[in-house]
Amino acid sequence: MADEAFLSHVTVSEPLRPIALAMRNVFADALKVPVATIYPTDTIKHFSELHFDGLDFLDIAFRIERALLVKFDLQEVWGQSFVGAKLDTVTLAELIARFAEHYPSMSPRKA
Repeated sequence: MADEAFLSHVTVSEPLRPIALAMRNVFADALKVPVATIYPTDTIKHFSELHFDGLDFLDIAFRIERALLVKFDLQEVWGQSFVGAKLDTVTLAELIARFAEHYPSMSPRKA
């Protein structure tokens, strides 16, 4: 899926689109798959099927912090769904939207 198609399925404002793409890149890198294979409708359960376990989610959080030059609290950003059983059904688009809600002024680090 191309970046524009990915972004058309993610609810973030224009200035936050780079954050959505950065988060997509983080997931692709952590899963060792091409970015184009990461869809906004992918769920944590789907990522688990790609050998991504709960301990790796902390690695994802640290990668996001490094990529976006921020520090955040997982429960604060993603709420109880992060620690609850419902996490399996949360989509990447929902994770990105919740992240963007908490950090509306963030922008990705310049290369």
